[in-house]
Amino acid sequence: MENMYTATQAAAQIGCSQATVSRWAKELGFQRKYGSSLMLSPDQILQIAEAWRQKAGNPNFQKKQTA
Repeated sequence: MENMYTATQAAAQIGCSQATVSRWAKELGFQRKYGSSLMLSPDQILQIAEAWRQKAGNPNFQKKQTA
């Protein structure tokens, strides 16, 4: 059996919040739970990290133009 990690552990590996990991896991269809804890495989953590890095940041933020 492969190693499984909680959303909190995944967040520490990725460098984001546990809420972000949970949100992306739900969006990507990862639903394996042990009790009430979301459990993720290393491959799923990589998929979440990639998706998060592609969409990280506020889409409404615009950099100021410097003269």
